[in-house]
Amino acid sequence: MDFDNLLSTWWQPAAPEREFTGQISRTSDGATTIELAGTLSGGPFAIQDPEPDVLFGVAKKGPLFTARRVMRSGAGLGMPGFPTEILRPRSLIVGAHVDESTHYDEAVLLATFVSDWLQESGIRVQVQPRTDAEAGTVTVSYKWPEVRTSQIEPGVSVSTWTAHYGEPRRAGYAITEDVALKVGLTVAVPIEQLIEDYVMPLVDLVSFATRRSNAIERVTVRTPSVTREIAGKSERVDLEFLTEWIVKPGSLAERLFAHHMNFAAGDASMGFDELLRGWFKLHRTLRASLAPYFGLLYAPPTYVNLRLVSISQTLEAYHRTRMGSRRAMSKEEFAALKKVLLDACPPVHRAFLQKKLGYLNQLSQVERTTQLLDRVQVPLRRLLPTRPKFAEEFIAARDAEAHPEGTQGKVDGVLLYDLTATATYVFEANIMLDLGFEEARCAELFERQPAYQHLVAHPVDT
Repeated sequence: MDFDNLLSTWWQPAAPEREFTGQISRTSDGATTIELAGTLSGGPFAIQDPEPDVLFGVAKKGPLFTARRVMRSGAGLGMPGFPTEILRPRSLIVGAHVDESTHYDEAVLLATFVSDWLQESGIRVQVQPRTDAEAGTVTVSYKWPEVRTSQIEPGVSVSTWTAHYGEPRRAGYAITEDVALKVGLTVAVPIEQLIEDYVMPLVDLVSFATRRSNAIERVTVRTPSVTREIAGKSERVDLEFLTEWIVKPGSLAERLFAHHMNFAAGDASMGFDELLRGWFKLHRTLRASLAPYFGLLYAPPTYVNLRLVSISQTLEAYHRTRMGSRRAMSKEEFAALKKVLLDACPPVHRAFLQKKLGYLNQLSQVERTTQLLDRVQVPLRRLLPTRPKFAEEFIAARDAEAHPEGTQGKVDGVLLYDLTATATYVFEANIMLDLGFEEARCAELFERQPAYQHLVAHPVDT
């Protein structure tokens, strides 16, 4: 929802009789500001006053607002000398006044590339040719797409969702369609849990699959606590949840085709249900490696050396989580070696050596990277042979950037870019195997991508 300097009235739920005139604004980045004529405390200098947790508001000829977790960002004197204060809610629920005990059991997510990833539409275009010399006619109709559903866990489902509306035009009638993903719960939960546990993993799935950061365009939620009577029936009210999301909408709309993605929904031969269930399971178990990966995708650092360090953290965390500690030798062999070393060590240095020996039996970073490469030899069958020394060069560059020393040379920026791009495909290939994609199918999906083709054809000469 967009609004700019919308005149509104505000009050605290505990004191509804004390209303304040003000205005609410929301920037294109999603930051919301409430400016009140007056102060909640009544004093002239509100900057030191306690901050309200929740504010209720109603716009002039507009919706109801619930401003949540409100912060005070400023206070001053307006003309002709009345005190004012400026508040910043961390999130906003549009459409009702609700308290913090309200639980929600539905969410509908619209994001940048959900429609392109699902590759489904109910809009049907038919060209009807004429038998004479006159031009044919074009007719547009709508047929509801088949709903796909996944039971990601007991009591929680994710399904595809579409809506459309028509608008008369001078030259005909236009149909606009929204394609989204819908979360349904049998047991309602707090709004933060609904967003964090279900909405955000869906955004991450679409971003991973499309290799693009997805901006959240709209999140609509429902609760059993907010209903209205329509034709004698009790119907739930759609409430919009607004906050300042990490990814900002782009200025230009991009149409994304399947060959630009890691995979579209239809490329998943295991089916929509198994794909979603597998993703949510991975999302819970691989948080340590997914966090830096999506950090690169959603808010990439300016400098390529920082990108390389981030993807190296991603791969190391993934290896430790999925492949275990992977000791260099057995516990029994290492215990015997450790005893020999400690017995031979001078007593004055024994405590120091014992601490250092705790890391001796771990695999080196080159060995960890090599094991990840071995797993994706088939999915990356065209990329890895062009970079036979990738593991050594990648870890050497990572060490040079993460642990700079005077004896280490500076890594060329072109090589840093190449190593980062290759490492990203190594991680994505491992994740796709975890999701259940067959090795040969992974290779086909990668090899259709122009970015992958360019990387294969232009290895850096080291």
